[in-house]
Amino acid sequence: MKKLYVKTFINWLPLIIKVVLIAACIMGLCETAASGEFMSVNFILYFTVQSNIWIAVVCLVGAVYNVMALAKGTSVQPPNFFLVIKYMTTVAITLTFVVFSLMLTPNMVANGQASYLASMSNICLHNLVPILAIIDFILYDYNLKSGKKTFLLSAVLPLYYLFFALICSFCNVDFGGGAKVPYFFLDYEANGWFSLGGGKFGVVYWVVILIGVVLGMGAAFLAIKNKRAKAVEQATWEIRIN
Repeated sequence: MKKLYVKTFINWLPLIIKVVLIAACIMGLCETAASGEFMSVNFILYFTVQSNIWIAVVCLVGAVYNVMALAKGTSVQPPNFFLVIKYMTTVAITLTFVVFSLMLTPNMVANGQASYLASMSNICLHNLVPILAIIDFILYDYNLKSGKKTFLLSAVLPLYYLFFALICSFCNVDFGGGAKVPYFFLDYEANGWFSLGGGKFGVVYWVVILIGVVLGMGAAFLAIKNKRAKAVEQATWEIRIN
């Protein structure tokens, strides 16, 4: 009986992860819109919000495949183009986690916005959703068929957002509180484009560094995926032999 419960839980786990991720995204977005704090004004303009929406929508589609698999009692494999999109959105939400943790958190603490770190918005959008997305990808997306250049796709969504944010800025869109850019490292007026020294670090250099980080994460995800696929294949082969 215990083995049956464990097997049932394992079968339901991919769906559970996606449902919790979607719920966390909705809770975080609602809190963000209502809080009056960081990102609350025009919050849809921020990469954090957009990347959370992307991964939630993709996981919603993935959940449908999980439900189909549970209903049929067998594996239901989504098409590879969907897995590629899920890979891209997973890298994007991981970038949200990394950038906020390493770059924005110290800046917010220094600016007296540390209270935001304990908010539901931060916990859900910057932490819980990315962590669940990473776990879901590593555990269940090893069937993704990729090539040597697939990792380049990991930069598509961040580059889209870069152009989106700059176009909004050039059009004088308010990112909240009169801010012309969503994040300090995109502030071309304060930092310049190619400035170095004097307490300034140009936007172009920030972009190069972040794209390098994104491509590195993309390559790392694919490497983990390949190892996971080999491990599953080996385990399946051993089960068939025995």
